[in-house]
Amino acid sequence: MASVPFDGRPCFFSLEIINRNNSAEEYKFRLLLVEQGQFWLNEIQHCYRVEPGKEQLTLQLEDNELQIAETGDQICTVNEENNDIDCLHYARVNFETLANQSELIKFALISGDSRLLLNIEGPGAEEGLTLPLLFDQNRFNKLFKEEGNATWNRMKGRVILDNTEHNVVGVRQQLLALEASLIDRNLLGIDSDDSVFAVEELLTSYPDLHNAYHQLLAYYQRRNTLPSLVSWSVEYRTLVSHVVATFEQALQQIGLSRALTLQEKRLLHLGICRGDTHERLSPLHPLVLAYHLQLVETIIAEPEQPTLASFASLPPITLDRLVVSGLMPFVYHSEHEYAQLQSVVENRFWIDVIPQRQMSHDYVKRLVKDKLNEFTDAYSRLFQRAGNNALIINAINQGNARELFLGLVEYFKQEKERAISVHVNCYDERLLPNAFDHFAESGSYEQLKIDLGLNSGTWRAEADMLIDLLRSRLTFSKFVLPSANDKLAYAHLAFFTNTAPVDCRQICIEDASSGVLCHGLIAGEGAETQGDAYFTAFGLRNVDTEPYCALRLARLLGCLWQPARQSNSQYHCQGIGLAVSGNFKQLLNHSYDSSLWTTIIDPKVTLDFFTNQKDVVLIHYSDQYTSCAGYDAVTVTKQVELFLRLLQTGNQIGQPTVDSQHLLAEFNAFNGEWLLKMLRSGEKERKEKHGIIGAYKFVQSMLHQSDICWVPLSVAEMIRVSGNVGLRMKESDLSRHLKGYQNGAISDDVLFVGFKENNLYLLPLEVKTGARPDYNYAGRQARELKRYLQQDILGPQTLASQLYRALFYPPGINAG
Repeated sequence: MASVPFDGRPCFFSLEIINRNNSAEEYKFRLLLVEQGQFWLNEIQHCYRVEPGKEQLTLQLEDNELQIAETGDQICTVNEENNDIDCLHYARVNFETLANQSELIKFALISGDSRLLLNIEGPGAEEGLTLPLLFDQNRFNKLFKEEGNATWNRMKGRVILDNTEHNVVGVRQQLLALEASLIDRNLLGIDSDDSVFAVEELLTSYPDLHNAYHQLLAYYQRRNTLPSLVSWSVEYRTLVSHVVATFEQALQQIGLSRALTLQEKRLLHLGICRGDTHERLSPLHPLVLAYHLQLVETIIAEPEQPTLASFASLPPITLDRLVVSGLMPFVYHSEHEYAQLQSVVENRFWIDVIPQRQMSHDYVKRLVKDKLNEFTDAYSRLFQRAGNNALIINAINQGNARELFLGLVEYFKQEKERAISVHVNCYDERLLPNAFDHFAESGSYEQLKIDLGLNSGTWRAEADMLIDLLRSRLTFSKFVLPSANDKLAYAHLAFFTNTAPVDCRQICIEDASSGVLCHGLIAGEGAETQGDAYFTAFGLRNVDTEPYCALRLARLLGCLWQPARQSNSQYHCQGIGLAVSGNFKQLLNHSYDSSLWTTIIDPKVTLDFFTNQKDVVLIHYSDQYTSCAGYDAVTVTKQVELFLRLLQTGNQIGQPTVDSQHLLAEFNAFNGEWLLKMLRSGEKERKEKHGIIGAYKFVQSMLHQSDICWVPLSVAEMIRVSGNVGLRMKESDLSRHLKGYQNGAISDDVLFVGFKENNLYLLPLEVKTGARPDYNYAGRQARELKRYLQQDILGPQTLASQLYRALFYPPGINAG
């Protein structure tokens, strides 16, 4: 028990609680005692700092005026000579003059015999706030409690959390302000013509749903909070559960084989906000609420203590997968046939409905730079001679080619004066103005700096040099796509975009291939081949949806979205899938014939399309640039003989081609980057890869009679043991680096994964080559891989391990 002498005047003091046995339990408090009613401090309750050593209160204010009384309009102007303000005579203090005269702003408030010294600083609002609050892992111990809610200061447009103001800007602030507008006006949606979806609209047709939403909105209003700022307490989860359940019941009442009524169509627009340029699902949308309710309940259900919950330590790459948009990847669109749902980067509780023609391929910029690096490294001899050694690129169906151009800019930024000359042949159905035209015709260096992002940061000083470099070493030509009998110009490297039209087809969601993992917490479209067409859709084949309301809602909404928006469309309990035909093969073959490498961007087809083509070989396929279910880029070449020679050792020269082709297929199936790496590998590295393939085939033959289904996996790609596989060590959910391991023995060769009934088996294989292999060390490496996967990744009964198991299984299952 501590006591402090107090005579009624402001009293500053410090209180320190020390635990000599545990420094983590030591606390330091800086306190100010003020007699109630002596000073009116409501204006500063979230922007102060107590400083007992100076006996002053430091205020972090944005404006040069402070309210010091609840009522009144008398203003006291502070200057260097007048800095004592009587609170009985004034209601506001203006220190604009003092702020212009001096950087030090101090004045005192006088109330009777009491004096309170104030020191003014600039705005001290924190900007490092994670939105939505549910995903702030640093505050995990305060989540799921009523007192963990943040509030929204509507006047300042700031978040107040733990008695601290947090500044939010740009899209984040706009979305929070829109949430506040919905809550304040009891709205469930807004249209682009300023018409609104008021909660009262539900009262007549859906009284239970009206009551559920009314209670939810009242919760926000009572606590001055917003959907993105709640901490998901027990009371809040109960209210959300009631909303989701009553909404599902309302959808289930809609009859089949008929058009929807006006009330039913209106129901399907609940929770949607439209503007002039966008349409979004808001955090009040039932699917958004259902998904995050399921996530929260899964987090809370962990058997470990809440302070040790695995959600708090999920790496960013895994956390980013937890988005509701995967439950409805495609929806009908009245103007553009279909749209894709994508979470807003600044706040994942908001979901953009993006028409197909507006989809972004921002990742192409990085892809282009990577491919240039790989090609110039693999074929470095082509560019060693001085003079005419330009790298020639065919850009096929790239349209305005902005991402391609920016990728080339990134390459020149990386190489600077070392960059080789690049010439780009642009091929499109008709001649189009593109980013190359814009750059060539622009006479303003300043505008180019803005367009290329060179007017700030580290590149500001070298912007002129880079622009001059691009002007001297980057050239382009433009052509119309050739007819069937004509050819494309010769190129080293081609970037090909599949512009074959995508057809929307009615599909039965329950029968379509599923991309759902972890009971819907990770979801996306499934992909499969049907005849000559390639289908992608949200499917639930072999998925148990009964225990999971988010999955049940996703199925209902996926089937009802089109009947609610298309005139005269009937509800037949069918969703939509996307079908892409393979009739772009002819143009693709032209590209194969004319270039050494062809990289297909967003191929929209499965790998079977490429592996079934004759006289071509996949040298690289990647799903690392985007989070979509399919591959975002595939690199193919007709230089089959080159790779066959690379795989042949001295003993194998002269062997039948069929054996070499089989070995080529083995390399390709085992690791998506190995063939690419073989171009740049020395004899030792090639021998190691031959050894790994030989070892896994030997072990595979030993397991041939097993009743367990064994699938070999490349460990290096899976857990990113080292950075030499072409991908960053933090770019895998299972990355050992992300789990805190910086070094130590572990196998990086082969892992056999066995499936039998509901059991999973792990069999690590470490391969050693050379005259004196260290078998003891190899044993330690294999045992550590098994321990890491079993104890750290897949074994624990936690949310994190549940997610990792879901991400871990599909490669093995699909490969089988």
